[in-house]
Amino acid sequence: MEIRLLSLSAFVVLILGFTSALAQSFTDVALGSAHICAINGDSEVECTTASAAERYDAPEGLPLMSDIAAGDQHTCGIDRDGQAVCWGGENFGAFDQLRVPDIPQPLVSIGAGDNHTCAVDVNGQVWCWGLDTNQQAQPPGDGFGVNGGGFVQVDGGVNFSCGIQTDGDVACWTSDTRMGDTSNIPGPFVDIDLSFNNACGLKDDGTIECWFGPVAPPANGPYTDLVVSRFAVCGLNQDQTVDCNFDSRISTDEAVFPQDVRFTAIESGSEVFSPVSPFCGITVSGSIECSSSGQFAAFSPPGSADDAGQDLSTLQLALTARRYSSNQIELFWNSRPERFGSQQILIEVYRNDILVDTTENSSSWYDASEQTQNPAVYTIRPIDRLGNVGPFSDTVFVDNDSGIVTTEEVITSFDLVQPLHTVDSLRFVRSGNTAVVTWAGSVPGTNGLKGYEVRLNNEAIAFNNGFFHRLESFNTDVCNEISVAAVSEEGTIFDYRTIVLNRFSRNFDNCTGRV
Repeated sequence: MEIRLLSLSAFVVLILGFTSALAQSFTDVALGSAHICAINGDSEVECTTASAAERYDAPEGLPLMSDIAAGDQHTCGIDRDGQAVCWGGENFGAFDQLRVPDIPQPLVSIGAGDNHTCAVDVNGQVWCWGLDTNQQAQPPGDGFGVNGGGFVQVDGGVNFSCGIQTDGDVACWTSDTRMGDTSNIPGPFVDIDLSFNNACGLKDDGTIECWFGPVAPPANGPYTDLVVSRFAVCGLNQDQTVDCNFDSRISTDEAVFPQDVRFTAIESGSEVFSPVSPFCGITVSGSIECSSSGQFAAFSPPGSADDAGQDLSTLQLALTARRYSSNQIELFWNSRPERFGSQQILIEVYRNDILVDTTENSSSWYDASEQTQNPAVYTIRPIDRLGNVGPFSDTVFVDNDSGIVTTEEVITSFDLVQPLHTVDSLRFVRSGNTAVVTWAGSVPGTNGLKGYEVRLNNEAIAFNNGFFHRLESFNTDVCNEISVAAVSEEGTIFDYRTIVLNRFSRNFDNCTGRV
């Protein structure tokens, strides 16, 4: 039987791109918004990330793991002793999604929402931590479910959580009334998967049932596994091929699914603000294969083989820059998607003839260091993971007094093309013992805008999907610089605004070093 996927013609056709079977074998894989983490055959965690998401990589000293789950900006796993371990960008841990509570019993299963995580212990009790704006971290029955017998599996979406109870029924918890009454969904279910706005379960007869979301499940089963994303529901057939349905409002075009790849498990990423959610799966050979569209097309999954003998001599990059302040300079170059087989291209960044970073080829790089030389001189070149290098780009000079950008000593008034998104009307308001920063701009999720990063004295303190941030702790005895940046889904900056304050006022008189 021909297995077909509906493509998203208004965006990118979601066709899985596959490479040859790899020697490394994996037992579990988890996808976040810009990172892939997997457990290999030795119970070790391996991660690959986009250049703007290196903070999501597996930290050194991570213990051996038995289970893993990823949210939007964090990853959690269960180690061999049954303890939960979480990691990610500390600056984006504002929802306490990295702070695991004291759980007295060993854990057996774990599932992650976008900004929260839940896990099941050996007694069947569910424990949740992280964002709780919609009571998604408050499991019913003190964690033992509406039927009181406990849970066997749990997962999370954006603002809701669901679990399979010991009797096979599903219970969900949230204050979001759009889900209706999902307090107890008759089973028996053997698997569940939640995403941005989809919630589905796999029944013991191999059928898929969805109780929330815009996508009807595929009905060509029986299936052995399922996965949901923002605009898709997929099932794994008994012959280990994948069958998906997409949201009919997005596209009715069809694309043939590759027939020569077989999977044992499939997963989807937490790409909250894009309609093209990434997919990865563990093949029958134990390798990880991922979709060739979306943000995961820019880097290889864990275990990808390195290709030798790459010729990068023709990969010429055009470099320019923009200065936001004395310690905020962003480089831009023409992003080149060539990966020369399965090899991923990296970018070496040189400042004043010193190699300062090696980053993935995401088309921009942000320099937050305080510049001690004027002008700051930058150049970049491509390099693969085996050390094969390409030519240097043009040299760019950034004058830290005037902000003028010069290329090869020919002055050009660099002005970014009218940015797709801007940060406007940045304001600071005192509210009792706290302070609130507000701004205006585009709604996150439109035209590539992921959200807004808030910085206090050049330290990232929050990532917002709205237009305000409350400062609970603020030192009024010193000058403070508050910044808000409009950040793309790839992690680059569309626009940036800064205000400098002293003692809850717009008084700059006693502030030194302001921009």
